[in-house]
Amino acid sequence: MKILSVVFNTIITFIKEYYVYILVLTLLASIFYFAFIVEIAHKNAKGFLDSDFWIKNLLPNIIADVIGIILTSFVITGLYANHQKKKELKSMYSIFGVKFDRLIDITSRNILYLIYKNEGYLTWINEYGVQADLNKLIENKMYPFDFYKFNKPLHIWDFTDVSPIHDDFVVFTPRVKKHFRNIQLMSNEIQNLFDKRDLLEYEINQTSTDSYDYDLLTSEYEIVKKQLRKKVRLEIPKTEKLFEFGIQECTNGMINLFNEKVEAFNKDYSFIVPIEIRLSFIDISNNLNSVNSCLRSYNSPDRFNKLGYSDVFIYKEAMKREIYNGMVKVIEELLMLSSIFEKVKKKRKRFRFM
Repeated sequence: MKILSVVFNTIITFIKEYYVYILVLTLLASIFYFAFIVEIAHKNAKGFLDSDFWIKNLLPNIIADVIGIILTSFVITGLYANHQKKKELKSMYSIFGVKFDRLIDITSRNILYLIYKNEGYLTWINEYGVQADLNKLIENKMYPFDFYKFNKPLHIWDFTDVSPIHDDFVVFTPRVKKHFRNIQLMSNEIQNLFDKRDLLEYEINQTSTDSYDYDLLTSEYEIVKKQLRKKVRLEIPKTEKLFEFGIQECTNGMINLFNEKVEAFNKDYSFIVPIEIRLSFIDISNNLNSVNSCLRSYNSPDRFNKLGYSDVFIYKEAMKREIYNGMVKVIEELLMLSSIFEKVKKKRKRFRFM
């Protein structure tokens, strides 16, 4: 029984996978059979082995019918597949389209900010400007941007200000993460002291002024008040060094930003995100890591002679070429991803303004 069940399931799977071809072959066989029966009934053929009938009548007609059926079948199949794809894209966009657009937009803006060090990409430049600048970068794949400007440290005014409309890679660098973690720890300590003060106030109000406990609680209350005043006035020092970020730190922040955003997106929509989008995310991450590695090699070329390069200049030029290639691949993937739902979005906009 198990063998029969396996055979049956295999047949069903085969039929489901190749149902279009099976349908076409069945139609062809049916046409051939009924055409032959009709011709014999009308005595146009003496039998199945009548060579004159085959050559002069049946074969030309069958060939013409076969060609017509094959072409029609492929056209219908193509139209149906196209319709199904549009339907699937529409369904996917209704589920995760807004967050997907946000993820691609944030990544694109930060890539441009990383290359040009222009904070406008995180604030006032709109999505059309972002797309236009991405396309400009891949027009000249040999030298897409000024490498020396790209390789310089990034200077910012104050990342603690609520400036950017969009998330930026600076706050994902290890140094800034540590800074914010310290702020959070201090904030938690202050909140704990406030809670402790309020609790002591309550206990003091519930205790008799003549009791020994009242004196203890009052003494502890004064200590907590002093600690609270000290903590509230204390500020975490921000040196000028904190506002300068080398290119290596920037690319590390860019990688962290992208990976964390993608991880959060996949966590919410892993059940429906197509494999093409997942693979594209992996390609972007791999190329960013490659760029990061090549930047380290470019700026610290101490291993050039161990990798078969006779001259440090040749080695650095090779690393620069790898960095260009990696960034271009990242931009191409971002442009491809941003175009996946383009038709769906255009259709939605048309209906919105009708």
